[in-house]
This record gives sequence, structure tokens and C-alpha cells, in this order.
Amino acid sequence: DPRSHHVIFMNKNNVQAAAAGNYDQQSASQNVVSLPPQSQSQSQLSVQHRFLTFLQSVNMQQHAEKFRENEYFDMQSIQFFDDDLLKNEIGIERVFPRKRFLKQCSEMMKDMEAFKNLDSISDFWKRQLQRYGVVTLQILCEEIN
Repeated sequence: DPRSHHVIFMNKNNVQAAAAGNYDQQSASQNVVSLPPQSQSQSQLSVQHRFLTFLQSVNMQQHAEKFRENEYFDMQSIQFFDDDLLKNEIGIERVFPRKRFLKQCSEMMKDMEAFKNLDSISDFWKRQLQRYGVVTLQILCEEIN
């Protein structure tokens, strides 16, 4: 079915092979399972869960609902955060919490960029992982442990 979605099941051996550069797209096809179209929401839930985990890690979980209401509820959104957005759309009134949060977002963006530039994981795998909110090497390690 062309409308079905594919999920790649990763296990520790797959990830270690990918990190070592020994896991290619042909090998990946052995670990693909087609799921019906309604399963797409599972990847969206994973992305939202990953963003909520990030908010919790930087002690900003109390603002989760405002981020969700304003449709900034995935890791890719952090590149658009600025002082004005945090104050006016999210409602973070105090200056220091906004500055601290923006610094933490900047650090996360650096980690995301480093993950994108890893040569040991193919672009194919990076795209697949990103669909589930896995956008840094640290997140990948957390997911497989």
C-alpha cells in the first residue's frame, strides 16, 4: 500500500553498526516494517514527547501547554525561538529565565548540528531518526539504553 508508513526497528547492534559506518540502506531494508497510515501519529507523538523531555530537562515544563498552543512543539522549532517570542507568545515574563532558556536552546542546536554532520551515520538513518525526534547523539544513546 503506497499510503502505508515504514518503521525501522533499531536495536543496539544496528545502532553500533550505523555509528561505525557499517550499516547501509540495503541492510536497513531488513529491519523495515510497513504500518497502516494511522500509525503516522506515533512518530508525531514521539517528536512531541522528545520536545517535552527537552523542556523538562531545562526546567521549562510549566510552559509546555503554551508551546503546544502556539505550535512550537518539536525540536526543530527551537531554532526560531527568540526573546520576543518567549515573552509575547509563550508568556515568560522574567528576563533571566528567557535568557537561560535561549542559551540552552543554542546548546541543543549545536548538538543537533553536530549530529547532522556525523559521518558515521548515513543521511538515510539521520532522516529516519529525526522523524521520531532523535536529533542528537545523546538522544540516540538514551533511546537504545
